[in-house]
Amino acid sequence: MFGKVIYFDEEKINEYKAVLMGKKNFKINQINISDDKGIDVSLPIASGSAKASKSYSVEVQNSLLLECNEFENLLNEKQDDYLDFTITNQYDINTTPRGYIIKLDGILQIPDGFYFSETLHKYKHFFINEDEEFAALLKNKTPRIPLLVELDENLLCAKINIDNLKIDYVELEDYENIEVSIFARMISSRKVSKNKAIYDPLKDYITLNRQLIRQFMKDRPEELAEIYEDEDYYSIEIIAMYQ
Repeated sequence: MFGKVIYFDEEKINEYKAVLMGKKNFKINQINISDDKGIDVSLPIASGSAKASKSYSVEVQNSLLLECNEFENLLNEKQDDYLDFTITNQYDINTTPRGYIIKLDGILQIPDGFYFSETLHKYKHFFINEDEEFAALLKNKTPRIPLLVELDENLLCAKINIDNLKIDYVELEDYENIEVSIFARMISSRKVSKNKAIYDPLKDYITLNRQLIRQFMKDRPEELAEIYEDEDYYSIEIIAMYQ
């Protein structure tokens, strides 16, 4: 599997890998290698091997593609609570239980009406200057981006954490016409009514208490309007995406 990782939720991947393996993960930052027995060690050094009495400190380089591959292998080994829609058409998203991990190939869409860039540049400065408490809430909030993808003529909706993007936000538009591979968790086993917003900037972009939400409801700017779709949808949590 070769490609480019677009999105990777390391916290969720590690959490689910621990569940699949039935044990806690350990993060290795550095490995100390001591070759006392003359065993060859593959290291990027001139001699090509580590001789006796020599020791090396090796820094582990993380590979997100490898992480995705290892995660998929674990899912395939366990086969519980996992459906791969990319290799068979025998599965039905309409009968997939909540909590299942699914893999699918699809084309990403950013919903019409989402003005993340405009919101960020036009309103953040205003919020920060107007209210210190509100500014603190805004600074501590990690914005989420709404994404849509179709599977077997069913609409799937997700909100991804912008900090987990491995590309610039503006690059997402480049993938709106390109098929990508997606790992996701089913949040809803039944379709959510189209009358329920798929995204609310007052909750998903900024954190407000109820009093402030009611205040903003009176005169919402267009950039902060709730976003709806024209059909019922499934809610999913995207864990990783690559192309």
